[in-house]
Amino acid sequence: MSYPRVERIKNNNVDEVTLKFYESDQSIKINKNLCTGCSVCVKICPKGALVQNRDGKVKVKTEDLIPEIPDADKCSYCGACAYMCPFSAITLQKNGVPVALEDIPIVKKKVLPKLDYEKIKCKKKGQIAKVYVEGEVSIDWNSCISCLSCYEVCPNSAFFKTERKNKLGKPVKLDLNVRAACLYCGACQTACPQNAITVHINKIKYSGEYKEIFWLDLMKRSKGSR
Repeated sequence: MSYPRVERIKNNNVDEVTLKFYESDQSIKINKNLCTGCSVCVKICPKGALVQNRDGKVKVKTEDLIPEIPDADKCSYCGACAYMCPFSAITLQKNGVPVALEDIPIVKKKVLPKLDYEKIKCKKKGQIAKVYVEGEVSIDWNSCISCLSCYEVCPNSAFFKTERKNKLGKPVKLDLNVRAACLYCGACQTACPQNAITVHINKIKYSGEYKEIFWLDLMKRSKGSR
């Protein structure tokens, strides 16, 4: 039997990719019940190993946005995705045992800084969000087709149904309560089939030591729109 070899466990609850060596293995596990499809992991992955595929759908649900790792050899198993995931949906594992966030090598060696976050219980499914960003949301309501995809995927119910008209007099069936509920996670932007939503990340809150060559590039990708 040749090494390394790839094993995958995929069902309604998890998507786990494992790269097995002769005496050890490493894996990335995505908990589908916690994932919101926000795309943070996709944007920050230094190897581009995580991808999302909506399959051209106009009406999008959260399960349509859950990322996957199609090529296990492309993943470096650095754990950046697990560390930065706002919803704790990704776990780095070593020999089948979950690695605590503080024990991920790039965290322990201070390649990444400490994230200064606020914990918020999401209104929709009750999962805990680690909010470490500040931002704003831009919406082109004239492009909105009222598909309600943003309403469906928003984990904190920032979008709400209503009846109103945009500047062109076109009926719109929803609106956004940014101050009260938006987490700036980006799920709405990822889901929108019209690219009418842009989530701008203005600030990532962190402290402590870090390696500039890795962290500053990761921050740039995190702030960038997809």
